[in-house]
Amino acid sequence: MYAGAMFFKQDFEDPDVFASKCANMFMFGAQLGWFSLIGRDNQAPYMGIYEELMDEKYDMEIEYLRKLSKAKRVANSYFLNGRSMRQLPL
Repeated sequence: MYAGAMFFKQDFEDPDVFASKCANMFMFGAQLGWFSLIGRDNQAPYMGIYEELMDEKYDMEIEYLRKLSKAKRVANSYFLNGRSMRQLPL
């Protein structure tokens, strides 16, 4: 299992940044997120995102993360035991 990407306060400024990080982790079968709730005061950029996770303004981002988590549970055996095949024509 791959470790998830780190999230920063800046990732919540643009919803596309948050969504693309989550989608990328899902597609590679990684852990969905590396969320630091309080962060450290000597770190730049700041990782403490507790306020963002609890703010109603970001409910859509949290719901997207919940949906990806549910989908990952369904696809988890593929991520652990599957293998890449040829690309499908779209």
